[in-house]
Amino acid sequence: MKKTTELIINIDASNLFLLLQVNWFLKGKWVDTLCNSIRFNLQKLDKGNYNINECNWDIYKCVRLYRLMTVVRLNMQDSLRTLVQDSLLSLTQLLLDECHGVLACPQDLVWGSDLISSPYKYDRLHFYM
Repeated sequence: MKKTTELIINIDASNLFLLLQVNWFLKGKWVDTLCNSIRFNLQKLDKGNYNINECNWDIYKCVRLYRLMTVVRLNMQDSLRTLVQDSLLSLTQLLLDECHGVLACPQDLVWGSDLISSPYKYDRLHFYM
């Protein structure tokens, strides 16, 4: 039992570490990389529709740079939406796979006090092992 508890604590720490890495990447590195890439490539162009140093808001809203930034923002939002959607689908599938053995149990089933020796066995190892 102690080994299982340690294993769960280690998995929880690993999940927290991965969550923090993804959070750091999405909040910092991803945005910084996109900004630097756009700025680097647009600096090569002459002043005009893609002038990154435009200070007048009315002019900025009329040029192509404004539309480009809107497309970049919408693509980033779509990427995040897809990431969350795929993550939720994966979590749902994981839970369905783990609970598959008890989905067909009868309605009048009464669980006994001994939950370790259950008649419902998993087809594979638990997801936390």
